[in-house]
Amino acid sequence: RTYLSALESMDAAMGAMRAGQQSDMPFSFSEFFGLSNKGLDAVALIVPAAGEAIQSYWAENLRKARNARLVNGIVMVTVMILMSASVFLLQRKMVRPIVAATNTLIDISNGKLDRKFRQQKRGLDEMHVMWEALAKLTANLKAARDTAAQQQEAEQRAKEGIIGELTTAFSRMSKGDLTHEIADTYGDAY
Repeated sequence: RTYLSALESMDAAMGAMRAGQQSDMPFSFSEFFGLSNKGLDAVALIVPAAGEAIQSYWAENLRKARNARLVNGIVMVTVMILMSASVFLLQRKMVRPIVAATNTLIDISNGKLDRKFRQQKRGLDEMHVMWEALAKLTANLKAARDTAAQQQEAEQRAKEGIIGELTTAFSRMSKGDLTHEIADTYGDAY
């Protein structure tokens, strides 16, 4: 017999007594006490093993939780490093060249064509195309400015020549010399 079967027999006998039936206790107190001591001894043997199993279970879960936190931390640091590198490369490949190109365009629009701008060598292919276009635009604007300056200089020399010749002609005419001829036609504008 075991403690549990003895307990069930006693419980049945007590239930019959409560119902008003005649029933004898299946065990004496000393027999039941002996069985209960055997049951408690068996439980006492199980408790250390159960404690060890519970402790092992929690230790394993704690180890898994630490490992998961470590992996999550490594993943978060890796993601942060990758994001920082992406932002740095985006800044270097796109933002800086765009800012430099914008500043160059502002200088060009303000007439600063002689300023040597440093073409950005790093960046996307589109940025290289934009820098080449800026260099070509600057060269074309410089050439147009230089051509306009040369034309203005030529006109100024022509005006000075005409004024000089007219001054000479008027001076001679004022002295009575009407033989002096102006041989140059100076173009339709004059």
